[in-house]
Amino acid sequence: MGKERLRTVIRDELKDITGSDRKAVILNQMIFWSSKYFGLTEWDRDGWIWKTGDRLAKDCLLSVTGERAVQIAKEIVEQGLLQHKMMLRHSPDPWKQRTMHHWRVNLQTVYDSLDAGGWNLRKVFEGRDKFSLWHEYLDKRDGKGDFT
Repeated sequence: MGKERLRTVIRDELKDITGSDRKAVILNQMIFWSSKYFGLTEWDRDGWIWKTGDRLAKDCLLSVTGERAVQIAKEIVEQGLLQHKMMLRHSPDPWKQRTMHHWRVNLQTVYDSLDAGGWNLRKVFEGRDKFSLWHEYLDKRDGKGDFT
């Protein structure tokens, strides 16, 4: 079995609204996970996904500790682009239950920030199936459907 392959992207539009490369990477990954897990177990609790600090640092390819990755993510929370809370991660085995970091993307704030920054949202997310939440929002904004 080979190594786990990881990729991350620094998107200039997310760097523009967060003000940093590291924050842009974390926000981009949160958006990706939100789209990936939509409707699955990790997403069922009203859009909340969970990531340990160590996993967040690893998935974002950041050369920082898990604790520092959480601090960076909390800076994004302070900007209003993410929400954070500590919740119990349930497990059938009571010994494996533990309190973990849970995150939710504030999509409306992200959209508004990108729009205010002059980014053409249709072009930013054109051809990206993984960003179905973005497309749903754009359709609603343009009067083409509902967004909840």
